[in-house]
Amino acid sequence: MPSCRPCSVFSVLGAVAAVMLSASVGIAAQSDSSYSQHEAAAIRARARGDWTAVRRHILKSDSALGTHPRTTVALARAELALGDVAGALALLEAFVATGLTADLGADSVFAAGLRGRPRWNALLAGASANATRVLAG
Repeated sequence: MPSCRPCSVFSVLGAVAAVMLSASVGIAAQSDSSYSQHEAAAIRARARGDWTAVRRHILKSDSALGTHPRTTVALARAELALGDVAGALALLEAFVATGLTADLGADSVFAAGLRGRPRWNALLAGASANATRVLAG
């Protein structure tokens, strides 16, 4: 008989919903070339260190995708680089609340700007918990 933790069940449900939404949004984004153009422009702007342009292009990409977890994390990175610590933390909390996970601690922008903050430590713990297997057996 499989065992599960009640709170983890909600994490799995959130992850399943996010994957389903991501798949449906991905289909729409494929037909909207502006998404890929803005994503490429954001990557080029980040390479130049132009975080204002990064933020602008991420917002346009996110608009085309309808709030995608990947753009949520990218927007959090841009907000932090622009000095909006509270905004970055709020976006990362929203990402972790979806039940998805990412190695946020490996991100140099996040690590440099958020290391040692209690909310950051809680986010790392939440992302790690999201990666924990829910069902055994």
